[in-house]
Amino acid sequence: MRNRLTKEQAEQILSPFIPTITGSVKKGFRDYINSCARYSEKRSLELKARTKATMIHNLIIERIREAFEDAPGITVKEYRDVFGLHFRNQVFIRFNKFNSRLEPTKARTKQRTRFENQQTVIPGFPRKPMFLYAGYTFTPSMTGIGSINISCRFKGNKEWMMEIFSHKPVQRQIAIGEPQEKLVKVKQTNKLRKAS
Repeated sequence: MRNRLTKEQAEQILSPFIPTITGSVKKGFRDYINSCARYSEKRSLELKARTKATMIHNLIIERIREAFEDAPGITVKEYRDVFGLHFRNQVFIRFNKFNSRLEPTKARTKQRTRFENQQTVIPGFPRKPMFLYAGYTFTPSMTGIGSINISCRFKGNKEWMMEIFSHKPVQRQIAIGEPQEKLVKVKQTNKLRKAS
């Protein structure tokens, strides 16, 4: 029978590994930005959103694989083309991009439905651990990771979610009646004046 863990139980199992998970996701995204920047030095690089998401996902998976390959009690493996981390037969974490509703963006396949339903038998998958998602979103400008969450889904719905990273822009609150600062627009010039 498949383990059913509460959020608190999952947090207890995963808490020592959360910094490594968040660090690996952020490094994978940085790898994508750096590879685009290197290419763009010579010519403009225009990619479709799906291509970007696939590249980022693959780089994140490589960073996760690198970070956990020698960790005791953790198996880094693909089960039927689904990459994940298998923690001491208690938890299996699958990595996915999340949409704005913090749900997996992948198509709803039979395998995904079984995964989210916590079905006891999925051919090729371990039988006991609870299935979880580690989902990541991007910042609105797509220049960084917006959030990373670990989510338990059951019958297509979120049972619980644990936020493990969130990029929150700093906002200054203005008191009522306080004059707002004017924005300064900087004009770029082609020629720089020589210092005298």
